[in-house]
Amino acid sequence: MRYVTMVETFDGMRHADAANAKRHLENVYGLQLSKIAHGLAKTDGKYVAMQDYIDANLEQFTHLAAIKADMEREDD
Repeated sequence: MRYVTMVETFDGMRHADAANAKRHLENVYGLQLSKIAHGLAKTDGKYVAMQDYIDANLEQFTHLAAIKADMEREDD
């Protein structure tokens, strides 16, 4: 009998080991963070426009939080 250990990230992707999973999560996190930052930068720093952007894109922030939570997990 042979056992295979895989690491599955929040998005259902399976990785051969924790190091590969961590690299994947860091990449996905960076992309999501850049997407949010780009959207905020387009508001030209206007307070109300930034509020509107955040309110309209709450799911992007929720997605970012899910990635961060998965990066901090240390399950067996």
